[in-house]
Amino acid sequence: MQIYLVVLVCSMIQSVIGVGLLVFGTPTLLVLGHSFESTLSIVLPCSITISLLQVFESVNDNKSYLKDFGIFALVPTALALGFVLAFPDLLDPKKVVASLLIITGILRFFKPAQNLLVTFIKKYKKSYLLLMGLIHGFSNMGGGLLTIYSSSVSQGKDRIRSHIAAGYLAWGILQYLILLFKSPQYLSLKTLAYVGIAFVVYKSVGVKLFKFTSDFVYQHLITFLIFCYGITLFLK
Repeated sequence: MQIYLVVLVCSMIQSVIGVGLLVFGTPTLLVLGHSFESTLSIVLPCSITISLLQVFESVNDNKSYLKDFGIFALVPTALALGFVLAFPDLLDPKKVVASLLIITGILRFFKPAQNLLVTFIKKYKKSYLLLMGLIHGFSNMGGGLLTIYSSSVSQGKDRIRSHIAAGYLAWGILQYLILLFKSPQYLSLKTLAYVGIAFVVYKSVGVKLFKFTSDFVYQHLITFLIFCYGITLFLK
């Protein structure tokens, strides 16, 4: 029951702001005692489902965005994830995830720090994408950095969410294929149940909530959730 509740709530969040199942679902399931591998098997299919729906419904052109993302972010993600799955005991995923949430929240909360990061992204975009890919592969927590990147290369909540969804979709498909290659048992009827919840939540509630969310609320909601969640997880 706990897993279904996590999927439901995080699917609602991702429907509105573009991130949720990985950024918030990952630490929640880790706290509940699931392994990193098991957590991926739950959140990735649901994230793929919602991101796919968001990309299909988007009117924005993501081709140039995905070209850079695919070349510079996906390869380091694949390498880092392969390393984590091969050596699961080398890192404490809870502490890594918590630290990244707090850092991302601080970067989004303090405008000068965010401006410096945006300047860095515009000047060294390829390096940022490489670093973001590595972080996501090691922790599944690149979503916070992805929101900053998407906000720096586009404007308006529709276009930002479209870019986040496109990046998340590419990440999710890659990660899930790597996970199933190592542990095919994670593709089961339960997976279909989780995906079904994500689909229904997005179609019934998520689309409506997104339309009624202003740009100001959208940006600050992301920052608030990321920062508070990071502190909560770190204290645990």
